[in-house]
Amino acid sequence: MTILYEYQVDAALECGCDNCLDAVDEYYQDLPYPTEPYPTEPQQCAPTPIEGNSQFATGKPTTLKDIPYAGAAPASVDATLAERDARYGAFATQATIAQGIKEAFQYDTSKWETLDNDMRESLDMIASKIARILNGDPTYADSWHDIVGYAKLIEDRLNKENV
Repeated sequence: MTILYEYQVDAALECGCDNCLDAVDEYYQDLPYPTEPYPTEPQQCAPTPIEGNSQFATGKPTTLKDIPYAGAAPASVDATLAERDARYGAFATQATIAQGIKEAFQYDTSKWETLDNDMRESLDMIASKIARILNGDPTYADSWHDIVGYAKLIEDRLNKENV
């Protein structure tokens, strides 16, 4: 039995060989909704060559386990948690910091209830990002970038409404 991951389905359908189509059938077998039809003509399993991947550059038939994924393969939950702990510090501490900031927003001001839902959510997300910075790696640029992004969402909406 071939295990097909969600990120491989499109490539397997594009290939259309019997092995790929059988794997797609197995993948969709337990899903509770109907799927769209896919090609049934048997073909040789030889995905498009990918630059830098010598196995695909040969043009030789390959197996489903070799279908490329744009990014890293899905990590286990434990691996993800370990990575986040290393980057952002202990979750319980980060949560305490974030909840303290959010409490200040919600209970120490008279304006919280007057804010639109997207404004409140943006501030909540910014509080979580600030907590990650204070508890973890303050030099991780993506955390700062996220804060700018959440603020920009609100700025863009307000500018669009006030045009």
